[in-house]
Amino acid sequence: MGNFFTEKDYLDYDYARWVWDNLTTFEQLSAEKKRYAAEFDPWLERFKQDRTAAIREIRTLPKSHPIRRSYDIQMAYEHWQAYLYESWFKSRSAPISPAKGNFEDHIEESRFVRRDWDCEQRYKEGRRKYLAACGAWPDWRSPEDKAKEAKMLIAVPKK
Repeated sequence: MGNFFTEKDYLDYDYARWVWDNLTTFEQLSAEKKRYAAEFDPWLERFKQDRTAAIREIRTLPKSHPIRRSYDIQMAYEHWQAYLYESWFKSRSAPISPAKGNFEDHIEESRFVRRDWDCEQRYKEGRRKYLAACGAWPDWRSPEDKAKEAKMLIAVPKK
């Protein structure tokens, strides 16, 4: 599972960590994104036209600027989607799947496994900092994700 971003991939890792740890539902994440959309959406269009110029622009903005915040929210979401949700979904929907249960079970299992981890000690030992490395995992599934998951769980026998 190499689909994760390390701390260096974010403009403000502390803010991304706050998003990950505190906005635990899709609704909370969406509300935070909405706060910054008016400024982020036009920047995103510029990014699609000229990525290099848009990245240069974003790096000149103050740390708490709405565009920078939105960028880090999007990066955190992409990390969650690729590293946690899509990898679980693909594994769970495979004909011969090692994954069990639904995504809520997957999140709960991760909390059990990771409950005694001392993250700061792990980082001192040289482990890379990335959002899913420590702490609880958010559940940022959209209603569409949940509907797709429900169909898949009916089609794939329970383990």
